[in-house]
Amino acid sequence: MSVGGTSNNEANLFMSDIPTNVTGIVAALDLEPDSIGYVCCPNCFACYSLETYPSHCNNQEAPDGPICNRRLRQYTDSTKKRSYASRRYMHHDMKQWMARLLCRPGMEEHLDRDVLQTGATVGEKRDVWDAYILPNFEFKDGKRFVAKQPGGEGRYIFGLNMDGFNPFGNKQAGSKGSCGAMYMVCLNLPPHLRYRVENIFLVGVIPGPHHPSLVQINHLLRPLVDDLLRFWDPGVYYARTFRYTSGRLVRCALVPVICDLPAARQLMAFASHSSTHFCCYCGLKKDDLDNLDMSTWPPGIESREEYVALAEQWRDASLAQRAKLFEKHGVRYSELLRLPYWDPIKFVVIDSMHALFLTDIKHHCRKLWGMDINADDSENKNKKMKRKKGPPSPEEIEKAWNILRRGTREDMEKLKVGLLLQLCLDASLPTGGKKNKLIEQLCQYRATQDWVDSHGQPVNPIPPSSRRERNNFVDEDELRAAVEIFSGARTSKALEKIRKPALLILASTIGQHVPALTRDQTLLTLNKKPLTEKLFEARNHFRLTVSISNSQITISSTDQQSHTIASIASIESPGKVVIGRNILSKIHDDIRDIILPSWIGRVPSNLGSASHGSLSADQWRTACTVNLVTSLVRIWGPYQADSKERRMLENFMDLVAATKFANMRVLTQAHIRDYETHMSRYVKGIAELYPDVSLLPYHHLSLHFSQFLENFGPTHGWRCFPFERYNYLLQQISTSKRFGEMEVTMFERFCAGQNIRALMAGNVIPMAASQLQESFQKIFAGDARGSLLNDMWTFDGDDPLTYANKTQTTRLDLSTHKLLQEKLIRDGFMSPGHRSPLRDPVLMQRSVKQRGISFSTSETSLGDSAIVFGDYPSGAWRAGMISKIFLWNSESPDKPAKYIPFFLVQMFKPLDEEDSKHDYYRQFPKVAGRLFYQDDPNVSVLLCMDEIKCHCACTPFQSDAIKQSCVHILPLDRD
Repeated sequence: MSVGGTSNNEANLFMSDIPTNVTGIVAALDLEPDSIGYVCCPNCFACYSLETYPSHCNNQEAPDGPICNRRLRQYTDSTKKRSYASRRYMHHDMKQWMARLLCRPGMEEHLDRDVLQTGATVGEKRDVWDAYILPNFEFKDGKRFVAKQPGGEGRYIFGLNMDGFNPFGNKQAGSKGSCGAMYMVCLNLPPHLRYRVENIFLVGVIPGPHHPSLVQINHLLRPLVDDLLRFWDPGVYYARTFRYTSGRLVRCALVPVICDLPAARQLMAFASHSSTHFCCYCGLKKDDLDNLDMSTWPPGIESREEYVALAEQWRDASLAQRAKLFEKHGVRYSELLRLPYWDPIKFVVIDSMHALFLTDIKHHCRKLWGMDINADDSENKNKKMKRKKGPPSPEEIEKAWNILRRGTREDMEKLKVGLLLQLCLDASLPTGGKKNKLIEQLCQYRATQDWVDSHGQPVNPIPPSSRRERNNFVDEDELRAAVEIFSGARTSKALEKIRKPALLILASTIGQHVPALTRDQTLLTLNKKPLTEKLFEARNHFRLTVSISNSQITISSTDQQSHTIASIASIESPGKVVIGRNILSKIHDDIRDIILPSWIGRVPSNLGSASHGSLSADQWRTACTVNLVTSLVRIWGPYQADSKERRMLENFMDLVAATKFANMRVLTQAHIRDYETHMSRYVKGIAELYPDVSLLPYHHLSLHFSQFLENFGPTHGWRCFPFERYNYLLQQISTSKRFGEMEVTMFERFCAGQNIRALMAGNVIPMAASQLQESFQKIFAGDARGSLLNDMWTFDGDDPLTYANKTQTTRLDLSTHKLLQEKLIRDGFMSPGHRSPLRDPVLMQRSVKQRGISFSTSETSLGDSAIVFGDYPSGAWRAGMISKIFLWNSESPDKPAKYIPFFLVQMFKPLDEEDSKHDYYRQFPKVAGRLFYQDDPNVSVLLCMDEIKCHCACTPFQSDAIKQSCVHILPLDRD
């Protein structure tokens, strides 16, 4: 036997020379990245060449700023004869990285494809190239950048991501610090290849232990911008590539920046989302965050030229001038502005993962609903919440008017936002803006009515007795602020900022944990100053840690392992907890009973408990678009239309719908309009249903989000999910755990892993070395968590059907044969009287896979067998479970086999007209699915692969109004 013409002895000799460990593989195959090393200042991140660098950093961040003067050299011994750099930053040479990419077999065919031919029909957006920005991006000659060029010139567009991560892993206790990474993705690659690990450009790993602040990131961006400027003009010429043996010119450009909000603002050098200039897409200020009338939003910076002028003005200014300029415009200087084409307002996108999954959805559950398994959400607990249906009562409004006429500003600040809005409406004042703005304009209003004197004090004040009774009340927000001050106070004087009623609650609660503190029964009668001194002394002496959650204060100390939880009876929080132990117990039952396909991420079975830790974006997506939809429509659907529960359900379903339309793989104008409708209604609903909770900057940005759907198309091309996965891979790399060293190790090993992936995928390894595959899989296995990876596989049109049984044939039973024959005739595969397919043996399968998605028989996997079929867009769809899968050969026996998969599906029976009236899921047809009868006569249908629309979630459903057992079917379509 020989392998490729090589004898066994020769092959064995060859194999014996193959290294079997990472270091050997990397060295033998030249897998290390081509990088440029810099000495990176540990203080300001200024970068210096490793060849020649000063002993101390001489960087000045501003023309009149101080010199950094941080030491850049460390010495191996006291003689100081041998030194090394205090911290290194390795910049990946983009020219060399691109050379490797162009030398890989088949890559140039993918890169040079006609990117505008995406397969989208009229009105569809299937990729970033079907949207507005990239197809219309121009070169300096005014022509389309990606237009076909003579001489084989390559034109490629990239996106940039920057993100921080804990290099020790997110759950490793006691390990603190942060690294970062910058990645670039080539958008010319087709979607199924674009985000594969081996095709990502790791620009560099940002050294820790802390992230560069504000404009310090410019030092690390500068080498990348230098590379991009060369690729833009004059371009980089390669003497030889895999496809062009005589050489070719390559030009590249950076367009979208794809990051979470803090990183995006840092890269574009715009103000933080928590600052006055919280939005870079319009001119609305933070005080007007609650203004939801988009027609009244002032314009922001309207052109690249205006932005660059403001940034350069800030760059050239003194420190004092910089502060004033930033306060006025919210703009600093970014190195990315050196790219003559880069527009920060148009090209910095709002990431759907952080905006929708990790903020809007998470905030809704945690903050608006107070989701907590330990909280009480019983009927009696929430009576006050249910009583309040709509605007404040006449009694509440009358009391608010009395405070407006006769109260102090402090009294007005204690009014809820809903009452302040009502006062503004009654006084014909604007209602946009946050609480402070409402109070400010009400104070101006009452001054015009002569209700206050020239110092703003009421002319006819509220009597002290009634004020005293009201001022003894402490709500949870005030107590949270008191706990925060108590925890961070450096002196006892700082505690005097806390009102005495709140101090008394702290004293009483701490006394239960530290009996010595309350041994003197006069403690609670102390005046404010000695009380603060006692509390401050106790905190330091016993090393107390105080926190608050759901009206409970938790006290702990480093001297004692036990924790004392003391309920604060004086705190009233009606309506704060919507989903507590009562509703969560029902949700947990559904989580245990639900049947899901294998590709979708699971949520913890104890959702709402702190013990499961933080949920990932993928888990929040599943929790809210699948699990909570399944449970809450069943629980709240039967309520009256004007009930608080029903209105909360409809508001939540608007968020679910907006999230779904924002993340469709195939986007239409109708989807974008649907997103706008649902998101606008959702945000306005928050203001009405939860008036005491302020809107977040992300809520405002969610209203801007549709412009990025227009400009960049479906979010699968420009969201952070893949980059989070690369961070996870970096975390898995074994390092020394020492900052300054481990970043270099992560960078080199990640790139080596990419290069060996590319070698394995490119079929350039000799056949005799095929045993390397197993080692490769063990060493460089990727992360397979969550449901979002299927997005990367969905677009692989060339991905063949895979199945296990390739040889063992059998014959169909009579009933299945009849269905097959009828289907073949109906679909045009054969005409009546054609040979019977019964004679042909078929390949029975337990499971088949295409584009990363498995379809299985119900005996093999219930979740992968539950499917939806029929006319889904019109609503005329059905559901069922796959009972058989077989492959039928469509070719005659004298030709090579061509197998077509067929699926025998046991259908669920639709509800009859009477029972359909009790199916509340149907009231949300786009996102909630519907009920079917679970017990159905043996009705089957035979389907081919193209007729299956998607998998579905199946949950048993019982209702007194429907006599038969039912199942809730929720289609899991993402197209």
